[in-house]
Formats: sequence, structure tokens, C-alpha cells
Amino acid sequence: MADAADYLLNSSFHFDALLADLYFEKGEDPSRDLYDGLDLIEFSVATRPEMDVYAVSAHADSYNFKRKVIERKIPVKHLFDKRDFAIAGDGSEPTADEPWNVVRLDVYKRRLARDPNLIAELDAHFGTGPEVSSLLGRVLANVSPPIVTYIETLPAPLVAKVPIEVICTPTSDGTVCASAPHLGLLVDGYGDLASEAVEQLREVIAAHATELLGEGEFTGYAAALKSHLRHHIEFSHDAD
Repeated sequence: MADAADYLLNSSFHFDALLADLYFEKGEDPSRDLYDGLDLIEFSVATRPEMDVYAVSAHADSYNFKRKVIERKIPVKHLFDKRDFAIAGDGSEPTADEPWNVVRLDVYKRRLARDPNLIAELDAHFGTGPEVSSLLGRVLANVSPPIVTYIETLPAPLVAKVPIEVICTPTSDGTVCASAPHLGLLVDGYGDLASEAVEQLREVIAAHATELLGEGEFTGYAAALKSHLRHHIEFSHDAD
């Protein structure tokens, strides 16, 4: 929970939405009065007022929870009841990722709303025709933003001091490109899936860090890259 609060306070990270378990209590942060998921939601509203917040709980119909939300004026956009979706996901009920699917759809709808004429044009040209391709491009540009993830572990003996932001974007040939913009690397990772691209990028980062974070002196691009790498990565003390 303390880590989540740190991420919310870090302006270098972008968040469209927060989904929190109401009674999640791991990593209490007394210094910020964070003891459960409801506290984290309230904290997120204060620090990121533009972000939508969602909650999930097995006690979604709890009068005590509803009273707290009203008293503390916490704008929970949707409360998911854990009892309404199956963990195993046998196809007969919504699966455990159902809450995230709802959140993603909400984010997509907000992005579509940035182009107020798009919905009307989609309705007018529903079906086939020369306009469909251009409309599809506009839809994809609005609702398919790059995937943002983070690399938190590296091959030993390297250790990530802070999470490394990774941007995954689709390429023209259907593959995915993963880049680490804050590191300044000129080499990206590629793969058929975002996970594969991230893994390749992890190897690229590890190779550069192993070469540059030693005792040698560098100039130009290598020196700048070393500076960025040192902010994010170090050698494990166990390797000394």
C-alpha cells in the first residue's frame, strides 16, 4: 500500500484509473493514514482528482462501507462484488478479470469522447464503404493507446532501484515494440506479444547496464546513458 501511494505521488507515472480491494491491508502506511483499500482510494482522489476510482470487495453490500463512502465523500465510480464473478472462469460466469474489463471499457469510452463527431460518423457509416477504413483508424487512435508497464526485476546481479517505465506500441508489421523512454536507450525490444517485447527489452537493458555501470569512463551518448542507468539500476550488494 505504501508503494501504491508512492506511485500516485510520482508525477512521472500516468494512471487512467484505480481499482482497489476495499479491505486490502498489505503494507500499511501509518504516516499517511493508509490502513485499507478505502484509505488508498481516498488518497488517490486527493492526489489524482482526474482519475476514476473503482472498488472490489466481498462485502460490497455492507452498510458500514456505504456509510463510510458517503461520510467521506469518496466518488467510487463502480463497486464490484467479488461474489458476482468466478475465480476459475469456466465460461458460465464472468471471470476474475471482469472488473478490469469494465474499467478498460470506461477508459476507452472517455478516449472516444475526445472526438465528439466520431460517434455520429460511426453511426452514419456503419457497414461498408470507403469511409470505414479512415474511421477505423480514428477509433484505433483513440481507444488503443500504448500499453504502459514497468520492469521491476533484472537478471542477477543487477537490481532495479526504481521501476523502469516501459511503453509498448504496435508496429506496422503487427509486432509490438517495447521502449524505455526514461533510460535514453537507442535499442528497443520486439515481440509478437507485449510480454515478449518487454522480456527482450529487459535483456537489452541488462546488457547495457552490465557494460556501462562498471568502473570505466565514458563520453558522449555512453556517458549520458550511464547516468540514466545509474538512477534506475545498481549491482546487488550480494555480488560484492
